[in-house]
Amino acid sequence: MHHSSPSALNPAETGNSLRTLAAAALTTPRKPRNCPKHPSTASPTRADSPVRNPTAWMFVAAMSSLFLLLGTLNAYGQVLVGEALGVPVRIASVIMMSFWGANLVASLSISRWSDRIQRRTPFLLAGGSATAAALTILIALLPLGTAAPTLVVVAVFIGLGVALGAVFGPWMAAFAAYVEETHVDAQGTAFGLQHLISRLVVLGAVLLAPRIADAAGWSAWLLVTLAATGAFIALVLALHRRAPERTPEPVEQRSAAG
Repeated sequence: MHHSSPSALNPAETGNSLRTLAAAALTTPRKPRNCPKHPSTASPTRADSPVRNPTAWMFVAAMSSLFLLLGTLNAYGQVLVGEALGVPVRIASVIMMSFWGANLVASLSISRWSDRIQRRTPFLLAGGSATAAALTILIALLPLGTAAPTLVVVAVFIGLGVALGAVFGPWMAAFAAYVEETHVDAQGTAFGLQHLISRLVVLGAVLLAPRIADAAGWSAWLLVTLAATGAFIALVLALHRRAPERTPEPVEQRSAAG
């Protein structure tokens, strides 16, 4: 008696299986090979460059406007304090060390705070406003010369360092998030643009600050940096309307949910 092998296939069943596999292959969507975050977009063209994006330029212009003040303090901080307030070089060095120390501590601690609550704009506005307030007080103190209380001057520079430190980390986070969302393959170009423009602003401060200070005093140049700080605040407000930041869940909630 002939027994059929268990592995023998029925021709009708084989045909049905092949037809089922072919239909599944035709109906299953193919996964594009492009970027996983933007699978439907093709490779960026020249028009997609951040260099041609007005919003990216607003981010760059905002941060670069503060580099006018930062470049001034970096290059001429001790000279400014010594000439305008008539303090010895040693005291001027201590004052500037207090500024940089406060700036470094605030930059890390406030950036971590910004990450914890996942907000950027409030820190940018608060830091810009505090910078403008500290600059206004400093401009009022400079005409006093040697009569300006040293402790008050130190406090103003510490406040200035904290205010500027509150801005840099949150701004970098906001700019990086925007560029990642809009120019995922051109982040290097975006930050290269920011680096170029900000360094040109620093160069302008190095070249112009001593000339204006010689002609009209350091208060006149600080008024220029105060105007630049006002431009920073205005640009942050415009960016908040043009590209509102998202407010994701805080890190602690996301970790608990995971």
